[in-house]
Amino acid sequence: MNDTRRFGGLAEWWGDVTPEQVSFDEQGIADSIEVDQVATTALGAVGALSRKLTAAIETIDSLQSRLEDLEEVQ
Repeated sequence: MNDTRRFGGLAEWWGDVTPEQVSFDEQGIADSIEVDQVATTALGAVGALSRKLTAAIETIDSLQSRLEDLEEVQ
């Protein structure tokens, strides 16, 4: 990662979402986004979503197996 900062309206919006990842000027207006911090947050979110997806797939597999067992009984 580099320390490039992105400016503009996106910084204002991102400042409302996660102010700890935004730099503000003397008037308190969001003027840049800390790109490396945003990337770290995104990677963490991807990891969390991956774990949730894995758990959902395991649940589906388990339910499918139980359904197949019930169908065999009938």
